[in-house]
Amino acid sequence: MGRKRRSPEEKAQIALEALREDKPVREIAEKYGVHPNQISQWKRTLLDSAGDVFRNGTGSREKELESEREELLKQLGQAQVEKAFLQKKTRQLGLGE
Repeated sequence: MGRKRRSPEEKAQIALEALREDKPVREIAEKYGVHPNQISQWKRTLLDSAGDVFRNGTGSREKELESEREELLKQLGQAQVEKAFLQKKTRQLGLGE
């Protein structure tokens, strides 16, 4: 029997439920089929990274989008360099314009 992979959203939901302290962690663990130590770890992770959500008004999704934007700009710049090189070589060989 393999372990069930949980999405970040599921982990956050379980950790938030544990943070509310309405039920004992052991009860929550049984409900979701997760070891109590794992829930405690997710709870700590959530608490440790909670401040990042409010840092500079950007959350993880915004950081992800910014990273993707930077990668696309890098690829665009590379394509422009390659295009200029090929245009130059085409002219040198008398094959173009």
